Amino acid sequence: MFEKAKLKRKIKRCKINMAKLEAKRADAQAELVDQVLVNHTTPDPEAVRVFDLITPQIDAEREKMIGYVNELKALEKKNA
Repeated sequence: MFEKAKLKRKIKRCKINMAKLEAKRADAQAELVDQVLVNHTTPDPEAVRVFDLITPQIDAEREKMIGYVNELKALEKKNA
């Protein structure tokens, strides 16, 4: 039982981290779109860097969460 609760907390933490990272990425993406489409200027290199750095972090967090979900499913199946 303790393992299931531990995995559920890890999954929740991953979801929270992903939401924070996705918000940061959305801000950077909005800034990029504004600069390119609205102002017709070249994108700010810092906004591009932030967008490029955050996307792999989101992917890594998602993969970690999928692993925890699979562990939880296997544990629940084993205990069923």
